[in-house]
Amino acid sequence: MKRVHLEVFDRNDTLQASDILTLEGMMHLIGMVSSGKSTLMTVLAVWMARNNRRVTLVVGSVTEAPEPGQTVCRTGVVGCTHPGAHEPGTPH
Repeated sequence: MKRVHLEVFDRNDTLQASDILTLEGMMHLIGMVSSGKSTLMTVLAVWMARNNRRVTLVVGSVTEAPEPGQTVCRTGVVGCTHPGAHEPGTPH
């Protein structure tokens, strides 16, 4: 996390270094390929879990769904089930 830094747009639409990111309501995040959209989503999800907040991650397809969830599970901030635990016919 030491390499991560935050820049936000000021009132003049100029990027400025900041320690605060304000998110209110529902947000849509767009950007170029490999610009950090999924990384930001995962960092925010981990921060929210560590701060007893609820979060819903919405991804573009079912093939994308496991990756952010597995990344959050590896941090140890949420309980995780084994792969396939929620598949039909799998004992719980």
